[in-house]
Amino acid sequence: MSEEKENAGLPVSSDGGKGKIIIIGIFVLLIVVAAGLFFTPVGASLLGHKEPAKEEVKKEESATPELDVTKVAFTTLPEILLNLRNASGKSSFLKVTFIVQSPTEEVGKKVEKLKPILINQFQEYLRGLDIEDLAGSAGLQRVRNELLTRTNNVLAPDKASDILIGPFLIQ
Repeated sequence: MSEEKENAGLPVSSDGGKGKIIIIGIFVLLIVVAAGLFFTPVGASLLGHKEPAKEEVKKEESATPELDVTKVAFTTLPEILLNLRNASGKSSFLKVTFIVQSPTEEVGKKVEKLKPILINQFQEYLRGLDIEDLAGSAGLQRVRNELLTRTNNVLAPDKASDILIGPFLIQ
């Protein structure tokens, strides 16, 4: 009878809170399943989010347009001859020719028209280099990248495809 007084008329559960644990477990399981569906392609399709077609993904991945070799243009800039800085104090000369590769004939004509500005930009950059800056293929690649950036700044909104290095002599 003392048990009845302690529970105050409430039915006594013999499972000892196991029901609560089962309900909490089911609730947690539902949350995990919902999150799993939300962050997977299956959930995305159920929510109406469409996955981009493979062709669209390829177009986005290739940010640079394909180069049409039938339309490409090459513009050879006049030979550049200048002094290079040297840590030893010895005078060194750089003699080089650059070729601007354009994706279309129209951009090639624009390069031809802006040659004096491009040559000025190239000389300005090259005069600030040390002889060590031109050492190795990594050095030449850095120079090409910088010259391409300067060329594209001059041609904006058009862009050149590449800067090719012609005869190159350090003496």
